Amino acid sequence: MPVDRRDFWDRRASEFSKYAATTGYPEEFIRILKPRMKWTVLDMACGGGTIAIPLAGRVKSITAVDFSQQMLDIVNWWCRAGHIDNVKTLKGRWEDDWDHLEIGSHDVTIASRSLIGDDAKSLIQKLDKAAREAVYISVAVGAGPFDKPLFASSGRKFNMGQDYVHYYNILYEMGIQANVAFIPERHRSQWDSLEEALNDQRWMFHGITEEEEDRVRAYLKRHLIKVMGRWRLPYARQCRWAIMWWQKDRQANR
Repeated sequence: MPVDRRDFWDRRASEFSKYAATTGYPEEFIRILKPRMKWTVLDMACGGGTIAIPLAGRVKSITAVDFSQQMLDIVNWWCRAGHIDNVKTLKGRWEDDWDHLEIGSHDVTIASRSLIGDDAKSLIQKLDKAAREAVYISVAVGAGPFDKPLFASSGRKFNMGQDYVHYYNILYEMGIQANVAFIPERHRSQWDSLEEALNDQRWMFHGITEEEEDRVRAYLKRHLIKVMGRWRLPYARQCRWAIMWWQKDRQANR
């Protein structure tokens, strides 16, 4: 996935933020985080507030950064709707000068499913530098949320990208012996119609062509089965995320 897909995420912001809140992932991430009311938190590439919004009531403050203004608008909307006044939003990218953005330092820094780039080490270093107490990152295990057979039906070659082991090795090379836990995520697998099922897969295909769309539609036609009035695929869609975290003081003493 390219580093800067601002137009894609701007278009998908509302849909993504609503769906992400229903998969069980935010609750599990926060359970592992074990937040403290005294914490100031940086949520880098925060999306529509998947972590920031449910976390806000359990910490002192959150600085939520994202390159998509639509994502930040959703965070701000949730804050107004929930009377949340301790979340500050900033528009910015991983590659930006964080001093220029005035991100500052925080007790805890988070990169939840957002550590995407050609130079992961430099991004981790930025997170680590901005943290006083701890850093938490999450990355995909294997194919992550992608449905590989369905993706292959488009005719595109599936590029899985880096597995969590890649990132753990980077941390190890940096002298960081990170803790690791895994979060299983629930994904929607039932739809009211073929077109609804197709629309639910579009996020996998940036710039999908008409020919590719026809192939994916044909795949769904062949494989969807009707169960109790709804359409579903005949196989489980499993996704896991690896959460890796480390305490700054413990690393310094090693």
